Amino acid sequence: MRAVTLKRFYGADIISLLGNPPSHSNAGYASQRIILNNEWVEGFLQYSCLNGITICYQEWNLKKPFSLLISSDKSLLKIQFQIEGNSLFLSNNNYSINIPNCHYQFLCFPIAKAEIQFTSSRKVLDIFINEIHLMKFLDSQGICNEAIKFQNILRKYAFFCSQIKPAQNRLIDELLYHSYSLDFAKDFARVKALELIFSVFKESEPIKKVEKWRTEDKKILYNIKNYLDSNFHKELHLKSISRLYGINEFKLKKGFKDLFDDTVISYVRKKRLDYAHDLLMNSKMDIKEIAFICGFKYPHHFTQVYLRYYRELPSHTRRELLP
Repeated sequence: MRAVTLKRFYGADIISLLGNPPSHSNAGYASQRIILNNEWVEGFLQYSCLNGITICYQEWNLKKPFSLLISSDKSLLKIQFQIEGNSLFLSNNNYSINIPNCHYQFLCFPIAKAEIQFTSSRKVLDIFINEIHLMKFLDSQGICNEAIKFQNILRKYAFFCSQIKPAQNRLIDELLYHSYSLDFAKDFARVKALELIFSVFKESEPIKKVEKWRTEDKKILYNIKNYLDSNFHKELHLKSISRLYGINEFKLKKGFKDLFDDTVISYVRKKRLDYAHDLLMNSKMDIKEIAFICGFKYPHHFTQVYLRYYRELPSHTRRELLP
């Protein structure tokens, strides 16, 4: 599967447009329809700026499978409605998000390098919104602001995923195929985009899981996460952590999973592996020494776990440094 840069796939003019939308304070209803016809797809892209919200709809037929390379220097929030087609997101540390047909996802992309693999034709609606606008809107609608922040900050990429519902399909059709123009078209499209955003968050299972925990419990669990971030390389036990923070072991395991979408053990393992990867790439330390420093007792166990997580051996990662 051939890897393609954003600039080569869309062209420099479109990349400039997508990366520099009009000022939200002065822009009217900036809407453009752009033809896409390149080596990989044939179709179009429709792009609109709506005072704090950006809408991008793409519809194209696939000529041949390809992988789109993403290089982001800033975080990005968007809700993606995959109306038709499938795609696979892969981060530079092999964190993957499958984006299936007829599903939506709220996605948080941190500063990262990644790729998206396409193997089918596609119809997709992306709604981009910055964090300040999102929090204000959700707070105005009575959706727990704190719950969103917990999930948005603590998860690396995907937030939540669900199948597109009939009511959402109707909203998408109204947003894309209305016959209005000028200022009324802008106001109408913005309302429909906000309705879609609200529909995604109001039934979110991750938010419901966070909201059921008392504020005091959430503070304790967040403190535990900070403790793990600083002490992941040490020998850790659930019982000792529970005693240290005055929380029973069941609540620790259940609450950590609900708030951070990961088990304590898995979270610590990932922290160790991420640190090991950084040392492999940016130091000349011996691999056995790296394993020990990162909290692994036995080098062979470190190698097995590293291979499962990064899909390559530590020695292969180290070779990337060689000229």
